[in-house]
Amino acid sequence: MNKWIITLIIGAFIMQSCDQIDGNFGDGNGTTPPDTGLVRKVLIEDYTGHTCGNCPRAALALDPLKALYGDDLIILSVHAGFFALPQLPDYPADFQTQVGDDIDQFFGVSAAGNPNGMVNRKEVNGNPILAYTSWGSEIANNITLAPDAKIEMTSTYDSGTREIDLSVITEFVNSASGTYKMSAYLVEDNVISDQKNYDVTPEHVINYNHRHMLRGSFNGSWGDAVNSTVNTPQQFDYNLTLSTDFDENNISIISFIYEDGSKEIIQVEEHHITP
Repeated sequence: MNKWIITLIIGAFIMQSCDQIDGNFGDGNGTTPPDTGLVRKVLIEDYTGHTCGNCPRAALALDPLKALYGDDLIILSVHAGFFALPQLPDYPADFQTQVGDDIDQFFGVSAAGNPNGMVNRKEVNGNPILAYTSWGSEIANNITLAPDAKIEMTSTYDSGTREIDLSVITEFVNSASGTYKMSAYLVEDNVISDQKNYDVTPEHVINYNHRHMLRGSFNGSWGDAVNSTVNTPQQFDYNLTLSTDFDENNISIISFIYEDGSKEIIQVEEHHITP
C-alpha cells in the first residue's frame, strides 16, 4: 500500500485538544488508580524491512525479553529504509509510513544498517542506535529507573465507520527539566506477509508473522507539547479512521512522552482497542 495514501485518513488530527484537567485521572470507570505500583516502562523500536534477511533474528530476540518484562516492555516495529521498499514479484507489500520514514531519517537507523533499533531513544556512548544484541542490557538499565510521568489512554471504536476516538491523559509525578512532547502511534499486530529470512530454507517466507507494526500516528511524527508541571493532568483527544487494509482485531495504540531536546522517552503505554 502506498505510504502517501495509508488510509489512516489522519485528516485525523481533528478533534485534537490539549486541555488541562483538574485532579487525578481515573481508569475510565470512575475510579482513581493509586500511584503505588507506577513504573517506568520501556519502548524498544525495532527497525526492519521485509527484504532484510537478518531482521527476523532481531524480532526473535524480542520474544524472551517480552516474556521477562511483560507489559513493562512495549515493542514497536518500524518498516523503513531500503529493506522496506516493495520488491516485485516476491515482496510486493508496502509497510512504510510517513511517521516511520521521518523518525528513521532523523535518527539514521536504517542508514546504519538493519537490524538495529533504539531503547527509549536514549543515547548510549553518544548514539541511540543499538544492535539487537545490545537491546537486553539497555532495557535492563532503563526499566529500573523511577518514573517521572504517567499516561492513561481510553478509546471507543465504531466498527461501522471504523473510527477510533482516543483520549490520552498525561501527568508528571516528579519534577523534570526540559521541554516535553507526547506522541500517539497506531500499531497493528500479526500482519501475515512475505519476509526474507536467511536462517531458513527457502529464505523467502510467504506467511511470516510481522509483529507490532507501526501503521501511522494520531498526532504527526513528533506529537504535541506536554505540560510538565507536577500533578497537572493534561488531556489530548484525537479521532482517526482505520484503513480497511488493517485488521481491527489486532490494533493497539502506543503513546509515549519524550524530552524534545534529547528525544529520550521517559514513559510509554500501550492500549488495545476493542472492536
